[in-house]
Amino acid sequence: MARLVSNIHALLCRSYGRDWYDFLWYAKKGVIPNFHLLSNAIDQQGPWAGQHIQVTPTWYIDNLESKIKSINWEAAKKDVFPFLKKPEKKTLALWGIDFFMDKLEKLENALSTGA
Repeated sequence: MARLVSNIHALLCRSYGRDWYDFLWYAKKGVIPNFHLLSNAIDQQGPWAGQHIQVTPTWYIDNLESKIKSINWEAAKKDVFPFLKKPEKKTLALWGIDFFMDKLEKLENALSTGA
């Protein structure tokens, strides 16, 4: 669980393609983080440090959406490219705002159904 929270914290606080590759797995599996642990993590480090934000499902989705819209997807693709196997590299052509917003919507549905 701590690793998941650490990865979600990274998604919210930085812009590495590696983090977004992990996000695809979480979205596919409908993985829901422990919001209490995530609240503690973002309070300790990153743009929300010291603000005592209580992460809720709505806060989580809204901030992931903002992050998706702010990412330089070409740079993210270049970051993750060396870590992928040859067949996976082709999937990078899909990477962009629309692709990740679709995945976020699936994750939001998992949150609303408690999956």
